[in-house]
Amino acid sequence: AIRFSPDNAVIRLRTEVDADGTATLSVEDEGPGIEEEHLDRIFERFYRTDASRNRRHGGAGLGLAICRSIVEAHSGSVTATSRAGEGSVFTVRLFPA
Repeated sequence: AIRFSPDNAVIRLRTEVDADGTATLSVEDEGPGIEEEHLDRIFERFYRTDASRNRRHGGAGLGLAICRSIVEAHSGSVTATSRAGEGSVFTVRLFPA
């Protein structure tokens, strides 16, 4: 969120624990957002929304895939919602054992 938001942007972190014990963490940014056609694939290894980006200026496309693997290893889920130009919200849910 910090990397993709403009200077002095607000990044919101929210946590909640439901009555059933489900813990939810969401991170909301004011970045450029993600085009809808990319949302289904952003958690895939090596997937980058901008093919012209390279590791020097972008990344390897592994961060969200690693995040998903860790969350799923703890019986959770991670999702993203976004609109181009309006920022993104990433949500992690951890379910009780």
